[in-house]
Amino acid sequence: MEAVDNAVVATDTSAPSQVEPSAPAATPEAATDRRSVIEAAIKAKSSPDTHAPAAPAPKAEAAPAPAPEAKPADTRARDDMGRFKALPKSWKKELAPKYEALDPEVQAEIYRREDDVFKGIEQYKSKAHMAQEFEAAIQPYLPTMTQLGFNPIAAVKALMQADHTLRFGTPQQKQSALMDIIQTYGVQYDPNNPPAQADPTTVELRTVKQELAQLREAQEQTFLTPYLNAVNQFRSDPAHEHYDMLENHILSLISTGAARDLQDAYDQAEWAHPELRTQKLARQQAQEREAEAARVAAAKAAAVQVRGAPSQVIPAQINPQDRRAVIKAAVAGLQR
Repeated sequence: MEAVDNAVVATDTSAPSQVEPSAPAATPEAATDRRSVIEAAIKAKSSPDTHAPAAPAPKAEAAPAPAPEAKPADTRARDDMGRFKALPKSWKKELAPKYEALDPEVQAEIYRREDDVFKGIEQYKSKAHMAQEFEAAIQPYLPTMTQLGFNPIAAVKALMQADHTLRFGTPQQKQSALMDIIQTYGVQYDPNNPPAQADPTTVELRTVKQELAQLREAQEQTFLTPYLNAVNQFRSDPAHEHYDMLENHILSLISTGAARDLQDAYDQAEWAHPELRTQKLARQQAQEREAEAARVAAAKAAAVQVRGAPSQVIPAQINPQDRRAVIKAAVAGLQR
């Protein structure tokens, strides 16, 4: 047994000790058992330790954070504290002191939110305008749609579908759509008896009428151009500042012959307007007062000159007792 123990211990050294020759010889079963024990010991020594802790797995590198999007430079005016100078459009002016006291970041957020609101409003403006135009276009036909039980959207959709079929459909689809229209609207149509062709004379006469109408329109335009220019010049005169307000009355007076010319029609229309008549009377009274004041001032000046120039000869045809005539003669003498 010592030999076996020595053999097992020898597996841990680089130079295993030999078995002493004096050891008793082992039986075949014992040799087999020893060999098994030695092989098991050698295998246990050379095999890796299954109970040793495993090496930690390398950590995966974290993905780099995405770079923040570059924001456009803010060019709005700010004060020394970094606050916006202008009050937001939706704020009342009375709140300006409170707004100016806000933190710059809060002010910037208010501006951003207000810009978002205005952008949203602008997006809906065009759609609202289109809806208004659509409503105005179908307004004359709403009674018919109501009578037939159609809503405007469905009616327009049906019309556009019919138009698309008649334009781009196959010959069979066009024929079918045309027959549906004929039946729906009660058109009298006999495919075996098509409508007669238009008389060439009638077509030519219609063409001549159209050309005459165009020629008459051109002549009228040429004839009216000088008058239109005169009216525009009259309207632009500052003395006729109320022309646009009185235009309908002015045209009525001219068309009925109640006015001699454009100026007479303007004066009559202005006088017939209560508010403008009051203003005109006030101006006339003011002008008369100014003229009277000027006349009195001139008479006083003339009287002083007459008293200071006794050597001036009064014309014989003037009555010396007529004070006004004497003053006028004196003034005329000074002007000569």
